Amino acid sequence: MSAVPTAVYSTINASLFARFLANDAAEPLLAVAAEHSLLPGSAFADAGALPSAPVDVAIVVAPPESVLTSVAGLLGGAPCDPQTLRDEVDAFAAAVSALPARLVLVATWVVPRRYSGGVLALDERWGLDGAVGAANARLLARLRETGTRHALNAAGWQATLGERAHSAKNRYLTHDPYAFDFWKLAVAEVKAALASFGGAAKKLVVLDLDNTLWGGEVGDGGAESLRLGGHDPVGEAFVAFQRELLALRRRGVLLAVASKNDAAIALAALDGHPEQVIRSGDLAGWAIDWNDKGYNVGMLCERLGIAAADTVFIDDNPAERGAVAAALPGITVPDWPANPLLYVDALRRIDLFDVPFVTDEDLARARTYAATRSLRAGVPHDRVTRVDVRPLSAADAPRALQLLNKTNQMNLTTRRFTATDLQPWLAQTDRAAWVVRVADEYADYGLTGAFALQFEGAVCTVTDLVMSCRVMGRGVEKRMLERAMDEARARGCVRVEARFVPTQRNEPMRRFLAERSGLTDGGDGCFSAGLDARVPA
Repeated sequence: MSAVPTAVYSTINASLFARFLANDAAEPLLAVAAEHSLLPGSAFADAGALPSAPVDVAIVVAPPESVLTSVAGLLGGAPCDPQTLRDEVDAFAAAVSALPARLVLVATWVVPRRYSGGVLALDERWGLDGAVGAANARLLARLRETGTRHALNAAGWQATLGERAHSAKNRYLTHDPYAFDFWKLAVAEVKAALASFGGAAKKLVVLDLDNTLWGGEVGDGGAESLRLGGHDPVGEAFVAFQRELLALRRRGVLLAVASKNDAAIALAALDGHPEQVIRSGDLAGWAIDWNDKGYNVGMLCERLGIAAADTVFIDDNPAERGAVAAALPGITVPDWPANPLLYVDALRRIDLFDVPFVTDEDLARARTYAATRSLRAGVPHDRVTRVDVRPLSAADAPRALQLLNKTNQMNLTTRRFTATDLQPWLAQTDRAAWVVRVADEYADYGLTGAFALQFEGAVCTVTDLVMSCRVMGRGVEKRMLERAMDEARARGCVRVEARFVPTQRNEPMRRFLAERSGLTDGGDGCFSAGLDARVPA
């Protein structure tokens, strides 16, 4: 992750947090403002320390009593009026929304563990936990309305550290109530969040079977010999691990298997063992044979149209992990614990699956891949592909943004957007955007493509064109280009241009433009054609 211009806004001395952000050796961020607190209107506000120009990312950390008068009153023994509290949260959310940054991450409010609160702890009028909980719920609702302002789960950092999250001495010595470890967790959370907004969330998990998905070796004793469920702590741990994987699948992450086994025996265990949670129908694909795992994992990625860089490989065998990592540069191969009782915790520590939001297409993705698995394996079927192209609407915007920010292979420029970027761009009369939905008789693939055009005199420029790898090889990209050219003709243009920006991963887009689009490469990545031309069939 390259350095990102970042401002820290706080009502405490957050300089330690800022230094951690700027000096992280692995993935440094650039904190341009951090000394004491910079929230406009706060007691510590220092206009001279505010960024003079908009930054990419702003991070807001403010204890609740420093920005919510009602919470401060509770600490002094006064009751909290729920409506007044809601009004204060709304004012805080409005200030956050107005910060000069493309993306704003707001740490949720936490209550120091030393405040027990007794039986009134969860009462919104008299209890600190109750009031702060209600304030956080209100804040989350307001942030969701913006599309570019999001919450960081500071309660999770505190729950991890317990009393070690706070420092009573630092509260007075440095005006920073939080401890060293609290800020370290905060930095890790910020990095994970920025990765998810940058489209870096992993799309595929490839798993070994023996002693990874289940206990034991199925080829030796058959399904009945496996340790799964039952009154066995190891068997229960494997079942819990499978449930955790299935939860990822339900959020759109694909699951696949690469195992050195007899396929018939392994598949019989997958679908026949009574305690097995993940069945073959939950898998987007599998490679169960005696071939090299590096080759097989690469083959699975190719069949599924997913790059190795978007894939996580899990295997209990360190030799296999090393071989796959060497064969597929960019793939994520986490160190894996030897003890199955630690598998669930190990999976949860892989903070590479976070996404800013989950769309209907995400929820349907795994089912779609399962429906087409045999087709990708080479079984011949005649499919009639239905492509629906329509103007981008507000309802389609979240999925379109997701495509723009996550798609790498079929992506003209790989530039990334936020809702704040997209809306003013589209508001101009010389620009327009469309989305594409694809279906066939086997599955509805949902919104899988988007393109945007800019009209200037006689020239129509395709500024962005993205398409999910799920529908590659179906001619969808040609239909998208045809629709773009039709719109250009309707607006009186005589020429269409598309400027390709190469990256390490969008070679499929270049090949389409160079070989199947009918456009001519004029050099410097500019492909163009007169509108009397047609896209080749």
